[in-house]
Amino acid sequence: MQRIDQLADSVLEKRESLGPLTTTSGESGLSKSYLQRMFVIVSRSYAGTSHPPPEGVKQIKAADWSEMLFAVGVPERRLFEVYERALRDHTSHYAINGYDLKAAWFRIRDEEATAAYEAEMERRRRAVHHYECRRCGGQRWVFEDGMKRPCEGE
Repeated sequence: MQRIDQLADSVLEKRESLGPLTTTSGESGLSKSYLQRMFVIVSRSYAGTSHPPPEGVKQIKAADWSEMLFAVGVPERRLFEVYERALRDHTSHYAINGYDLKAAWFRIRDEEATAAYEAEMERRRRAVHHYECRRCGGQRWVFEDGMKRPCEGE
């Protein structure tokens, strides 16, 4: 783990000399722990290959992938989730790359946005349903047999 710490420090020093890196949401600063997690992901991505690259290549890839994913807004806490999704969706014979991770993040984000939209539309549909209800006139209560009861809609 100490080696990963040293690598992360080295990458951060080089990164700072290039200027600030910000996400699409305006968050700035690539953290050491973000890089450390990415080093683990890069190592895992080559676990099943017959010709893994040298350690130096993995380090460069980890730094590049970190910058790419950080820039599009992948939160550090979701890096492994993105990796697992990329692994599950991967169809190539080659190792996973940064673009696979980026595409996985966009799929996750789009699915979450779609689910949130559908939930909101369902909530609105239910609210409108009673507004337009002929039985209760939007009151959500009906009087039957001299008793007040909740409307079950049409």
